[in-house]
Formats: sequence, C-alpha cells, structure tokens
Amino acid sequence: MRTARISAIAFVTTACASAIFVACGGGSSSQPQGFQCATSALTPDTSLCATGQTVKGADVSHYQGALDWGTIKAGGIEFAFAKATEGTSFVDPDFSANWSGMKSAGVIRGAYHFFDAGVDPTQQAMHFVSELQAVGGLQPGDLPPVIDFEVSDSNANVCTLASALKSATGVTPIIYTAPTYVTGFTDNCGSPLWIANYGVSCPTMPSAWTSWVIWQSADTEPASGGDADEFNGSLAQLQMFAGGSSSSSSGGGSGSSSGSTGSSSGSGSSSGGGSSSGSSSGSSSSSSGAGSGSGSSSGGTSSGGMPDGGDGTMHAGGSSSGSSSGGSSGNPCGP
Repeated sequence: MRTARISAIAFVTTACASAIFVACGGGSSSQPQGFQCATSALTPDTSLCATGQTVKGADVSHYQGALDWGTIKAGGIEFAFAKATEGTSFVDPDFSANWSGMKSAGVIRGAYHFFDAGVDPTQQAMHFVSELQAVGGLQPGDLPPVIDFEVSDSNANVCTLASALKSATGVTPIIYTAPTYVTGFTDNCGSPLWIANYGVSCPTMPSAWTSWVIWQSADTEPASGGDADEFNGSLAQLQMFAGGSSSSSSGGGSGSSSGSTGSSSGSGSSSGGGSSSGSSSGSSSSSSGAGSGSGSSSGGTSSGGMPDGGDGTMHAGGSSSGSSSGGSSGNPCGP
C-alpha cells in the first residue's frame, strides 16, 4: 500500500458541520441519517459528520484474492461492495464469487463499476447491468449499483451513465468519488454520494451534494483486506436503503428520491438519494432490457485512478486520462 495516495484526498478541516436531517416525501425515519433532500448547498471544503449511528462496511476487488465472507462478517462487516466491471469490456474475475459469498454470509451486498471517461457511458451501463444479470440481477436487499468516478471529466457523461443504469435496473445508482474530481460539478445526477476522504474526522463535501450516505474513511480494512467504509445510519436504515424491508414502505410501488434535490418520484419508501429497489411490492429489482454486454471478458481498458499499491480497490483522489485502447488496464485502481 502506498501512503502517498492519501494526500490527494485527505483534506484536513477543523469545522465539523452537523448534518441536517430533512425527511423526503413523508418523513420516514428509515432514511439514512443526515440525508438532506431540500437544503441549500454546502460551501466547498465543508466537512460533514454523521449525525448518529454508523455501520461498518468494506469494498473489494479481485486484488484481495479469494475471500472468506463468513470470516469477514464475523469481523464486524455488515455491508460490502465488490468490483464488477470497468469500461465496456472488463469483468472482475472474482465478482461472481464475491457476489454469492456476500449473500451466503449475510453481508448486505453491492456492486460497483469503474467509470472510463474514454468510452460511451450508455454502453458502460449496459456492460455493468449485463454482468449483474449474469449473477442473477439485483435482488431485494441488495444495495444500489455504484459508479466509481475517479477522473476529471464533465459530469454530463456520469449523469448519462447514471440515467442509463436507473432505466435498466429501476434503482438510482450511488456515485463514489472524492472532492478533487467533482469540484466543477453542478449536478449530482440525482444520486446519493459515497465520499472518499482519508485522514479526517469527518469527510469533506463536494458542493454538488449536501449529504453523504457512505464514507470511505481509510484504505485498509483488516477483515476484508479492502477499504474501510461507513454507512451514515443504523443497521435498520441500511437495510431499508438496500430495499430489504417492505414493511415500512408507504406505498405499493417503488419509490426513488433524487439526492439533495429533494424531488421524489414514487409512493414507495425512499432512502435519501438512493432509490428503493421495488421490494415493497415483493418483486425483484433485477435488470431488464439491459442491453447486450458480453457475459465475461478479459483485458480492462481504463487508464487512470490513484496509485494504490496493487490492491485494486477504489481510491479516488488521483488524476486519470480516461483513455481506452483495449488490452490490459493501466489503472492501478481498476483491473
């Protein structure tokens, strides 16, 4: 592991602003703590603390090797994300094993896609969703899909990818990033934020968001060997965010909320900026009409991301060229 990677995302701040909880469409207490829906934007470089309980999680890729998810669960990890895809061709070789392993161990699971700025965002969405379908699709209780954004790129492409993922899965994706990458963003794509920020007591907020749902607080998590994450809320709220409980839903359809913009588009329960996955009706939120991405492929394409010493997990904070040319990846944070 290289400690140098921390410097680009460790913004040392002294202020620790408390999150203001604003109920979205009905005031359900199942929403993540501090998930703001209609408040004024925070100024850049404002730190924002969790307002109460947090839940311990992790994120991994094939660089961690074969993982014993039962042991990871016993180590206190309640949720985890595994890398699934990158660009339009790469599939993480351990994704399928991690996906089933998390489920079997009772770890609330999620999947992430590493964004490549050099290729078509809609095709990237189709590739990601195709691989989710190959492992059975998103199920009630699974976390929303994640866009791992680690390039200095117009957010138009990210929002196109987010929109395509939502159309294909019915779930609003999470955006994972660090403040350095989104300083020019004016639109959060209606997505909840997973913020990467090390070496601070509370994460620094990009100005396009007013709250965070997950915080990647360190690049080492002992139980999994991946990165350390925190969910901003209780375990019950995490389960609701994952669409794992339909009993508290206020309507029969799937609900979604558009992050800090505050607009809600359904009668079902909504967890902040993340969309509930339609579990209120008892149906699976597995992907439909997701396009024709290949079932598996080798040879990632993205070049960029932050040097991470070869662990392959998500480490936003460096710079990336976002170029795509086939063959093996030059991205140390990717495949």
